[in-house]
Amino acid sequence: MLLFLLVVFFSTSCGFHLRGYMQDSKKIKMLILNYSDYYESLIHSLNEQLYLNNIYIVENMKVNNILSLRIISSNENQETISILKNGKTAEYQMILNIKAEIIFPNNHVYPLSIIIFHSFFNNSLNILSHDSEKEMIRQEMYSQAAKKIVNILLIIYSKIT
Repeated sequence: MLLFLLVVFFSTSCGFHLRGYMQDSKKIKMLILNYSDYYESLIHSLNEQLYLNNIYIVENMKVNNILSLRIISSNENQETISILKNGKTAEYQMILNIKAEIIFPNNHVYPLSIIIFHSFFNNSLNILSHDSEKEMIRQEMYSQAAKKIVNILLIIYSKIT
């Protein structure tokens, strides 16, 4: 117990912070999110990450002095990485490419390009689970992309304020 208290005391007194920790004074409180309905999976993941970071989405575009995030495009590709001796695909790589812009209240634009890679094996014995596995990987990739976008938003916002 004493050892635990000493570790806590020394880690907090030396200025140690968890990775990604940001003070509340520099956090984004509200955000305008511009997107098309085509990006439903990305927007769902973004909404979840924004909610977890206490960032509220403002629907009214007439609000001044609020950061804006515009999703320009989201593309998914699948490439073959390796082939078996019989000519069947052994391993695929899924690629998620997202283009977005952060628009500051003074109308300066910061372009974002997020690329997420994920590989998976093609098991011909479990063909029924192939589609569900692919969908789970796809959702995980969108979640990773949303986390990256929110982290970039927080970092950029802390630099400009």
